[in-house]
Amino acid sequence: MFSGIAGAFKSIGEKTASLFERKKKDAEQVASEKAEEAAQVVEDHVKKAGELVTGAQKSATDAASSANDAKHSAIDALDKELSKVSLAAGEAKDAASKAVADGKRAVDTTKGKLLRSQSS
Repeated sequence: MFSGIAGAFKSIGEKTASLFERKKKDAEQVASEKAEEAAQVVEDHVKKAGELVTGAQKSATDAASSANDAKHSAIDALDKELSKVSLAAGEAKDAASKAVADGKRAVDTTKGKLLRSQSS
C-alpha cells in the first residue's frame, strides 16, 4: 500500500522536475531572445546617435564655412566702398584746392585791378 503511494509520489516528483526543467529551458530561451533583441535595439540606437552626431558635425562645419564666406564677402564689399570713398575724398580735395586757388587768383586779380585804378 505504501509502495503504491511512494510510486505515485515519485511519479509526481519526476513530472514536477520535468515540468520545472522545461519551464527553466523556456525561461532561458525567452531571456536569451530578449537579450538579443535588447542588444539589437541598443546597437540601432548607437548607430542612429552616431549618424546624428556626424550630421550635426557636418551642419556645424557647413554653417561655419558659410559664416566665414559671408565675413570675407562683407570685408571685400567694405574694402570696395572704402576705396570709392577714398577716391571721392581725393577728388573732392583736389576740387577744393583748385577752388581755393581760383578764388585766390580772383582776389589777386581784383586787388590788382583796384590798385591800378586807384593809381591812375
